Formats: sequence, structure tokens, C-alpha cells
Amino acid sequence: MCERDGGARYRAGGGRHEYALVEKGHVLKVSGDSTKVTRAVLRSALHSAHRPSDAELAAVLPPARTATAPVERGGLLSTGDGAPDNGVETAG
Repeated sequence: MCERDGGARYRAGGGRHEYALVEKGHVLKVSGDSTKVTRAVLRSALHSAHRPSDAELAAVLPPARTATAPVERGGLLSTGDGAPDNGVETAG
């Protein structure tokens, strides 16, 4: 089932449902298990979505890495040329 709901599209099937909204060249989709998330909750989430402010981003993203902070690398040998060990062990 697929139907218009205002400026958005709503569809349901296979135990899931979703809304999709096309705006300014972007498609925003919200979906959920139809037995756990109501259509009204999906519609509310769709219309509440927005581009995050700087304060919202600062609250959810890790701090920006500075140019002088070393990049942590795993799997590098401490001897030799420092290249990763990509050797394959033989079975048998």
C-alpha cells in the first residue's frame, strides 16, 4: 500500500511502514516496525526532522581532531618499515 499524506508519501507492507518526503532535492525517510511504531509517531518524526544546529552537532559528535593530534592506527608493527603485517598463515 502506498498513498499520499499531505506532501509526503506513506507506504506499508511486510510488517514495516514508512514516510518519505522530497524537499529541496533531498529525500527524507522515516520508518519503523508497524507493530511497535504508530503511523502518527512516524508522521511526527518526519515533520520534526531538521538540519542540526551547531550546538546539536557538538552534543552528539566527538570533538574535532586537531592537525597535531596523531591518528591512532592498529595493526602496525613496531619493527621494520612500520607497514601492516598482511601475511597469510598456511593451513595444514
